[in-house]
Amino acid sequence: MNILLRLDHLLVYSITESRKISNFFWAFIIFLGSLGLLLVAISSYIGGGYDIFDKKKRKVCFFRWGFPGKNRRIILEVPMKEIQSIRIITGVIEGGIFTRTLTYESLVYMETIEQGFIPLTRIEDNLTPLEIADKAAELSMFLGVPLSHIVLFILSHIFILLYNG
Repeated sequence: MNILLRLDHLLVYSITESRKISNFFWAFIIFLGSLGLLLVAISSYIGGGYDIFDKKKRKVCFFRWGFPGKNRRIILEVPMKEIQSIRIITGVIEGGIFTRTLTYESLVYMETIEQGFIPLTRIEDNLTPLEIADKAAELSMFLGVPLSHIVLFILSHIFILLYNG
């Protein structure tokens, strides 16, 4: 800091300029990174839709609206004979090292032979445990497949799997 002016009633210091070439470089890199994140978010957007469970046609159809464009409609058809079970998978996550809080997140999945596990609910749905159990039980009875529950304990970055099936 250099003194520019010193008077009895006034003191003025000069401040060095913060606009360096390196700051512009890093601002540009951060800008490119944010654009990349925006493009990923836009391209991975899957909108609303519906699920059809049709006993007459013996198939389940998942219909989703994607991002507007050429491949906007996303359709997945699963024959009912491929459905093995309906599963509730609950993740129990420890809040932190010093806190003793646990977070429970449950999702309903349909287990199939070809496609594996297909999620039927989302975390964003904010369903209560009773609503999740009701949905899973209703689908299990409607499809005539077994219902099972898997609990994943994620404590201190060690995965422990308990299976109640």
